[in-house]
Amino acid sequence: PRQQRKPSALVCGLTIHGLAVARSLALHGVSVHAFARRERWRNPTTYTRYARVHFREKLNSDDLIAHLRDFARDLPGTGKVVLFPTSDRMAGTIGRHWAELQDRYLLSWAHCRELVLALQLKDNLPAYADRAGVRYPRTAVVTSAADSTHTAALLRMPVVIKPARPLSAFKAIIVRDLAGLDKVVSQYSADLPFVVQEFIEGDEGSLY
Repeated sequence: PRQQRKPSALVCGLTIHGLAVARSLALHGVSVHAFARRERWRNPTTYTRYARVHFREKLNSDDLIAHLRDFARDLPGTGKVVLFPTSDRMAGTIGRHWAELQDRYLLSWAHCRELVLALQLKDNLPAYADRAGVRYPRTAVVTSAADSTHTAALLRMPVVIKPARPLSAFKAIIVRDLAGLDKVVSQYSADLPFVVQEFIEGDEGSLY
């Protein structure tokens, strides 16, 4: 009976990161369920003994909320399940729709989800860093090809370019001149806006 009162975990997304979370929880005695994306060929991470795997469509969309509601209805009892989203898009969807989930789920950052949603957008980070007194590389936001020349004049090259929104076509690209910046803006225009930031050369020790 004591074991039955322990909350279960639901890992949303069995990427290599999701598998690591599932393993860690299971090895500490937690009952783990996991949502995995239904594909033609199963991802190797779904062949795990550390979680009961449930295949679902469109996990990185608002369909995730319906999947979560259906999953909760199928569970016995009224206990809450601890959620572990494994992508920015899943976290954003859960954060925006938390009112529909909070009766059956627990989320460690539910109390500060507005802040989490804001911090997912990289163009918000400089303002939060300034407010907290954290030093932050000089940064500009590019919203169109017309911004490139103005941005290059404000910043010292090289710069690192990052999409402001999560799960875009690339993570980060380093360029060393205006031509490189123009090329990225042109090639990935569908993923605008971009955060363009002065790049600090070297390893992590160079940041200090």
